[in-house]
Amino acid sequence: MKNILLMIDVANKKDNVLQYALKLAQSLKSNMILSCIIDDRTANYAQAFSELEKIKEDLKGHWVATDFKPVITSLVERGVFAETMFNLVKDLHIELILMGAADGKNTTGFLFGKKVREIVDKINCPILIIPEQVVFEGLKNILYVTDLRYTDFKIVTELAKLSEPLHVKLSMLHVCAEGLPDLTEDVIESLFTETISSRVKQPIRIFNAGKHGHAETIINRLMTLGEQGMLAIAHRKHHFFAHLFSDKPAEGAEVYKRVPILLMPVA
Repeated sequence: MKNILLMIDVANKKDNVLQYALKLAQSLKSNMILSCIIDDRTANYAQAFSELEKIKEDLKGHWVATDFKPVITSLVERGVFAETMFNLVKDLHIELILMGAADGKNTTGFLFGKKVREIVDKINCPILIIPEQVVFEGLKNILYVTDLRYTDFKIVTELAKLSEPLHVKLSMLHVCAEGLPDLTEDVIESLFTETISSRVKQPIRIFNAGKHGHAETIINRLMTLGEQGMLAIAHRKHHFFAHLFSDKPAEGAEVYKRVPILLMPVA
């Protein structure tokens, strides 16, 4: 992974997001572009760029002693947020976008803030959402949440590739799509073996949450055990994305404020 784009609101920057992004970039051996998109009419370009440069210099002072130091550049763009983001991803060959999440209500649909919801349906690039409560303490696991019947195998392979440089486990959580019957444990194991584990070299663990209401319980339990590092879901297509971004509250939804959410694009 060569280029990571970190979106920053210079008026409301979050130190946890900056530190998380830096440590992730070093782990992935990726360069990082710090970007701020400002309003055409009112924002001060020079001031925004100056703030980004200060952030860049501060990040350089927090480099961890490794064999890789990412190249960090600053970029200020004018325009409408979602449209400008789309062009940045295309023109700069961005492979991963990092964004901080607003500290919204403890309900699905209001967890991540307006900016995130503006771009998730427009950008064909993985987006990592970092809540305010999250700090980078060394990832241990990537958990892909999906209904096994509709698993996108391309996403599984992309997550497997991502897990290698991070030296983390890859797991899957089966959550039954709304309106479909639950699967028995035997069927889940058989389906997982035939469609996933037999086609991927590295070991993948499988968990079963059944209906949506149990997903938050399983995720919270894994985090409590120190297992959870990053939650991955397919966006713009599969059921769990709709569940996570629905305006309908979900019991236990506050767990998503304590774990990074990786939105993976689908074909």
